[in-house]
Amino acid sequence: MSEGLTASEWKHLVALLQRFAEHNLDQFDAWRLDTRHGPVFVHLTRRLGPDEPAEVFRPLTSPTGNPSPPSRPPQPATSDAPHAARSGRRDRGG
Repeated sequence: MSEGLTASEWKHLVALLQRFAEHNLDQFDAWRLDTRHGPVFVHLTRRLGPDEPAEVFRPLTSPTGNPSPPSRPPQPATSDAPHAARSGRRDRGG
């Protein structure tokens, strides 16, 4: 893949993340994505870290439930599959 996400792909990504957060995320999950620019680390959690204001996080859904578009085009990745680094989920099943 050589270009960023389309609007349709972004909407699908947000919908899948929403479903994951609703049904699969227990306390936290941590992922590493290997990209051509180096690794990207994603930490999903249900709690804010110390001195971490909620206002710094961009909501991915609007009040109507529609995904907010990205503020800048997502960077392409060299690998389509995320590599799970560790997980706080009790149930690893889908």
